[in-house]
Amino acid sequence: MRRLGLVVSLGLVAALVLPVAFEGAALGAPGVILDDYKIKISPSRENEEITAIAEFDVITNSESGTDSLCLFLHSELEVDSVSDARRERLEFTQTKVSCPLSYSLAANRICLRLAERLSKGDTLGLVVSYHGKFTASPLRRASDFMRLDSDGLFLRGPGWSLWFPTATATAEAISAHASMTVEVVAPPGWKALCEGEPSVNRDAGLWSFKWEARDKIPAASAVLIASNYDTLSARVGGQKLSCWYFSSAEDSSASVKLFEASKELLGFFVQNYGDPLGPASPPRFTMVEMPIYGDFFSGTIMGISKGRMRETISSQKRAELTSLIASEMVRKFTVPAVDSSAPGAPFLLESVPSYAYVPAIERIFGRPFVWESSELVMRRYVAGRKKAESREAGFLAEKPLAELSMSDVGRYKDAFLLEGRGAYVLHMLRKLIGDESFYLAIRSYMAAFAERPAGARAVSGTVVGDNAPPGKVGRPAPKRARLEDFVQIAEAASGKRLDWFFSQWLYGDALPDYRIADVRVSVSRDTTFVDLKVENIGTGLMPVPVALFTDKGQRTSEVWLAAHESAQMRFVSRSRPKRVEIDPEKWILQADISNDGVDISPPKPSGS
Repeated sequence: MRRLGLVVSLGLVAALVLPVAFEGAALGAPGVILDDYKIKISPSRENEEITAIAEFDVITNSESGTDSLCLFLHSELEVDSVSDARRERLEFTQTKVSCPLSYSLAANRICLRLAERLSKGDTLGLVVSYHGKFTASPLRRASDFMRLDSDGLFLRGPGWSLWFPTATATAEAISAHASMTVEVVAPPGWKALCEGEPSVNRDAGLWSFKWEARDKIPAASAVLIASNYDTLSARVGGQKLSCWYFSSAEDSSASVKLFEASKELLGFFVQNYGDPLGPASPPRFTMVEMPIYGDFFSGTIMGISKGRMRETISSQKRAELTSLIASEMVRKFTVPAVDSSAPGAPFLLESVPSYAYVPAIERIFGRPFVWESSELVMRRYVAGRKKAESREAGFLAEKPLAELSMSDVGRYKDAFLLEGRGAYVLHMLRKLIGDESFYLAIRSYMAAFAERPAGARAVSGTVVGDNAPPGKVGRPAPKRARLEDFVQIAEAASGKRLDWFFSQWLYGDALPDYRIADVRVSVSRDTTFVDLKVENIGTGLMPVPVALFTDKGQRTSEVWLAAHESAQMRFVSRSRPKRVEIDPEKWILQADISNDGVDISPPKPSGS
């Protein structure tokens, strides 16, 4: 394998026309991989222009090799020069081409002829220098994400805007992974944010913010933001959390409250689901306030629009936004190495994180907030299932979760199945085995299959299951997780046989429908008797909580009902009864909850 020195410099210069036909289509059919980026970028607040130098490696992966190369940038970034490692200029062309990955819907294609043909595995060193301004696209208002003005610099990675060179302007650019170091020479008062571990230097009155992603990150996660930020930061276990908010904010209390709630989230996940990386290259979680167009989640950076962050002074709005943050944050604690080719993989990759953050939200904001959310998820799922049964366009026939493949994710991800039924399966499992067993199941699952870098410590807590031999807590597993592994670990964590549960909820399509068929109330002196008949007119078997509400509190009993079964129940109370209700906390997924409750008007005692 050879390594050749080559440098590419981007900027504004007359393009040299090359009388050659370059390989690949207009947006690139790359026979190369770009890696090990080192980018230095200087944004100017006065003339709203960036200048940058990008150095990176080009690795040939084409069997036939190549003697030419095309790179892609945002259409408003112009190329200065192309040089080799000896700083000798290379000839190139630059041409505007249509590009769906850029907010301007165009890209700058830079093509050059190489001095010698590269074989598969050969590596070139490239350096790229470029500059340009960004104007809002009249076609896409969201083009503001490619923006530099007095408010700040706001850039997103390929898939949104090509602010650094890529080997293609197609979806391959989004999925590409590379190590990346980004240094920003910021205007006075600005701080810069990117993926990686930070360091700050001051030289000749200028602040330089350097971010180094030692592990390869998706190119789509290469977000670059700079503005007049204040910051809050904390470390929880091996995890880092920070909040960046505009220092000109009239009131920072909303940002502080959101940061404190997010810190509680992180503490919950570390305590109950484990700290899989520990001190070895811990991930960051960064919330950053953005201008009004803001909201996005990319890698470890969570962009929150200015208006939305300020709204979190309200406890309800704070709970809603914290839930959204939790749904992204929890993936670091609940998605290990999964065998994506195995049936049921979407449940592990999508459904588990879609629910695993809920207990944390319940802990911080209270169970009533979760009841409301659970009921909404249930109603959306049932509505989707009914539309699927009636063959409404866009709603495919429901499959058991265990039969879904990764090709089904795009069609079933929303509340209809993966984020509806799938999440509710975890909700019911938690109720069935209890919180501590549920948390232990997640810890054990992650310990058995998490991919950890060398030197990472094991998660804390006892680990159960076939993949964790005695004395080997947190030992990396020799295989990727499959659905049956999760089932076995849940059984081991709870100490219960759960085959009856998983057979109907993961491997079947059970859907109970409980109702109160009859209520009779009688009074004898100071005692009230409430007799009721509870039925399951749907399918499936679950333990059903039934509650009697009185003027002095609540009493709950439980009954097991299989499909089309009924049961007689009696409550005896010395308090005035007001209502009987099936599953008042919405633990069980069912077809109809409108028939779950009945208000009670007890008769007067005889002889009164």
